[in-house]
Amino acid sequence: MNDPSKSDGSTAKYYELPSHAKEIYQLTNYKNMNANIGEIFRTCYRYGFASHSDQMRDAKKIVLYANAEVERLERERNR
Repeated sequence: MNDPSKSDGSTAKYYELPSHAKEIYQLTNYKNMNANIGEIFRTCYRYGFASHSDQMRDAKKIVLYANAEVERLERERNR
């Protein structure tokens, strides 16, 4: 049986897109991303393309939410 979490380097099941996904929110819902990871994912996707946010602002936003996720995981670990 093939393990869907393993990859031979050329492709992986976890990178396949669901057929219904047409927008980012559908992917974040499909992967059950929390708010921190969803914000990182959306910001990476639009990196430097949103009129209200240049690359520096986007990079800082990614770092902010990545740090928030690390803090959340550390709190969970220490419970």
